[in-house]
Amino acid sequence: MLRNFRWDMRLTDERIVAFLAQQKEPISQTEIAERLGCHPDTVNRSIKRLKGIVTPIGYGKRLPYRYQINTDELPDALKAEIARNP
Repeated sequence: MLRNFRWDMRLTDERIVAFLAQQKEPISQTEIAERLGCHPDTVNRSIKRLKGIVTPIGYGKRLPYRYQINTDELPDALKAEIARNP
């Protein structure tokens, strides 16, 4: 987790960025909430704040969006922190 990194983000936002940075495949909002132990609405609000950093992938008639991290949009310091703590 990004314990030593200070960025203007809420704790849930930091947790979501760190969690998604560790995922090899896109993951749904519900799965993110379950794995982080928070409410899906909390994840939804964070994803809206993280627009550009968290990218929605695909959408089907019955499939929810799945999300992944867009590392190109991360600040360099955050990229370095994620690289040190895979």
